[in-house]
Amino acid sequence: MRLMATPSGRKPASSIESAPIAAPHAPSSSGVTVVAAPQAAVAPLPMGMPSGDALVLIVTGATIAAEMRDRPLAYRLREKMLAWVDREAAEAAKRLASAGTSDNAERPRLQPVVCSDLWYLNARELSGRPAVAIGEPTCNAATALISNRLPTVFVIEGSLRVHADVEFIDLRAALWAVSAAATASAIDLFAERYLDGFMRSIA
Repeated sequence: MRLMATPSGRKPASSIESAPIAAPHAPSSSGVTVVAAPQAAVAPLPMGMPSGDALVLIVTGATIAAEMRDRPLAYRLREKMLAWVDREAAEAAKRLASAGTSDNAERPRLQPVVCSDLWYLNARELSGRPAVAIGEPTCNAATALISNRLPTVFVIEGSLRVHADVEFIDLRAALWAVSAAATASAIDLFAERYLDGFMRSIA
């Protein structure tokens, strides 16, 4: 097993990938067709949703396999994001208290939300929000879209891949792997290496 990771600078995916990735809307080498992204629409957000400006999306597929394997792991990443939000809020409060000032500016508290690829790709209010897609391209159209547009920043051959913009200009990422355990490892790796920069670029 060979471990590969990119340096901090951006590089095209082709310069670091060590194994072929199935392209969206095309058969993979194994004959499995990558799930096609649904047509974009203007579906309204459900009532009671947080402000769109506060949303950080964690996107899973809408297939049964994705619901069983990837959605539970998406909540693992959500907890890590919520912990980051809490830490930052506590640090900000400490800084203000030590300075003897208060911050009256209203900033929306970031709200990590798990949703399906159908919502993400069909709701105009969601498609432009920061998002992390979890699950293989065969099960998650958001992964198929994002992984085809962003470089692979970390890969363990035959196990897992992480796609992201390490300069956090494009606030999207895709994590996918060959098993639930490997997907959990991809989530932990993303949280350890990239989550702080990702969240700071949103906040």
